[in-house]
Amino acid sequence: MRFSLLLVFLLALTGCQDDLLPSGEDKRPSVIAGSIGHLPTQKIADFTLPSTQGGNLSLSQLVNLDGNNATPADAVVIYFTMWCSTCTDHANSMVSEVEPTFNGSKNIRYLIVDYVSGSLNTASQQLTAPEYSFFDILVDANNSVQNQLHGGMGITVIIDSQGIIHMNQDYNVVKVVDVLAGI
Repeated sequence: MRFSLLLVFLLALTGCQDDLLPSGEDKRPSVIAGSIGHLPTQKIADFTLPSTQGGNLSLSQLVNLDGNNATPADAVVIYFTMWCSTCTDHANSMVSEVEPTFNGSKNIRYLIVDYVSGSLNTASQQLTAPEYSFFDILVDANNSVQNQLHGGMGITVIIDSQGIIHMNQDYNVVKVVDVLAGI
């Protein structure tokens, strides 16, 4: 029995050789700053989605992607939601911790992207309390923006006024505040 366990252990170790002897090299593709993409230092591609406030909202309406927006937002926070309890907790965190930190000092737009319901009607029934009024709720029925930004539940993307991505990761209130403070 011990010999069998030892043999299984040794076989497992030989299959993990790369993990036990890492090269130290970053094997991810390099990111070219300013190129179009979804990673920090890359520029976000424009998108347009239906808004629960009526009509469509384009990212270029908020930031200066094409150089024609005379008054771009200082930053845009894009949050991907499934309307679950975790997403509601994150929205509440933005209401109580993020938005008050920058209210009046920076022009920050907050976009909630519903990539699950596919319905303006369903999305408009969420976050209806007055404290959520600073959110623009957008519906990504075809998951085009979700795919573009590699979004998913709780993924938060922050871009500056020129459309440069500064954050694309799971929501973390401390990181969101730090990134927005640096923009």
